Amino acid sequence: MYFFDYLWKILNLNAGEKAIHYREKAMTEITTSQETLNVVKTALSKHANPVPCDLCGQLMKNIKGKS
Repeated sequence: MYFFDYLWKILNLNAGEKAIHYREKAMTEITTSQETLNVVKTALSKHANPVPCDLCGQLMKNIKGKS
């Protein structure tokens, strides 16, 4: 029932109010988890088996071959 109330509210707005509503909706910040960022960094890394630095977190070449 909540969806229909929301839809009815949106349909009753004039064009200017709709523009403001959708602009606010589009400008919300997108959040990404740290785990997802780590997976992406590892996939895009130029190293075969990268490991993160203990101090800065930057991915470096794994010289010893350990994970």
